[in-house]
Amino acid sequence: MLQRLLIVAAVAQARRGGDFTGVNFGIRGADFVLLAAETGHRKGPLQYAADGSGAIRRVDAGAVLSCVGHQGEADDLAAFLRESLTAYRLDAGRSCPSKAIAHFLRREIADRRRTDGNTPELRALLGTVDDEGAALTWVDESGARADLPYGAHGVGAPLVLGLLDEAYSPSLNRDEAVDLARTCLDVLRRRYALAVDAARIVVLDATTCREVT
Repeated sequence: MLQRLLIVAAVAQARRGGDFTGVNFGIRGADFVLLAAETGHRKGPLQYAADGSGAIRRVDAGAVLSCVGHQGEADDLAAFLRESLTAYRLDAGRSCPSKAIAHFLRREIADRRRTDGNTPELRALLGTVDDEGAALTWVDESGARADLPYGAHGVGAPLVLGLLDEAYSPSLNRDEAVDLARTCLDVLRRRYALAVDAARIVVLDATTCREVT
């Protein structure tokens, strides 16, 4: 039921338009999380291809972040989150728990919109892995949050969610998740004017964070 509601929300987001022309999505496995993202940007009728370098950012040893929206604001949010988590680790002598990172991200996005209505909107996916396992957190521009097996934001989100709804299984291994992500990107390439050739796929587990080429 929650996944169906997210598809409806994704359709509503797409209809609102604005600068949300990129797309990101995530897949949670038993002991890993995958994020895929493309950050094409549109002003009026023109779309600008992005190189993908800022599409997915590692903000802590066990956390990766991907935002759809204004990339300057996304860079600022990622830098703030990274600095905050580094300060926590130095002070506490350990990494911040995944649930606390997700809550902090949700609150920061909500607070930025609440304190300054002119702040560009962001929608985020957070992938984390710690002693409690892998987690994927979906956060929208208002700070609404959900912990999901898979999720998506952006112009192609309704299509991606439909594909993931049919193909996802909790028992997916890394290779199967990567193949599924590539299938989603291929469909986006054919259905939308997105620069998915510059898309990135990143897989995070307990020991590594690697980009899939």
